[in-house]
Amino acid sequence: MSDKPLITIFDCATGEETIREMTDEELVIHNDSLAQAEEENAARQAAAEQERADAATGRQKLLDLGLSEDEVTALVGPAPVAPEEPPAI
Repeated sequence: MSDKPLITIFDCATGEETIREMTDEELVIHNDSLAQAEEENAARQAAAEQERADAATGRQKLLDLGLSEDEVTALVGPAPVAPEEPPAI
């Protein structure tokens, strides 16, 4: 066997299970899908980081105007918090 990922096909009508290697075409599609998913995830993370940075900047501008932390929180909600790292698998 080569290092290609395996595909499992289950036929519900017969109960037959077939395990085979991906074809070259399926492997290209699989790799393209993984790359696209990684790009989309990176874009979502960058957008979330930008949103947190903008929120922090906006809060600071309100504080610089002389509002108290409680007043700013009442106006715009609690300060943004960076997400926790997911546990390692």
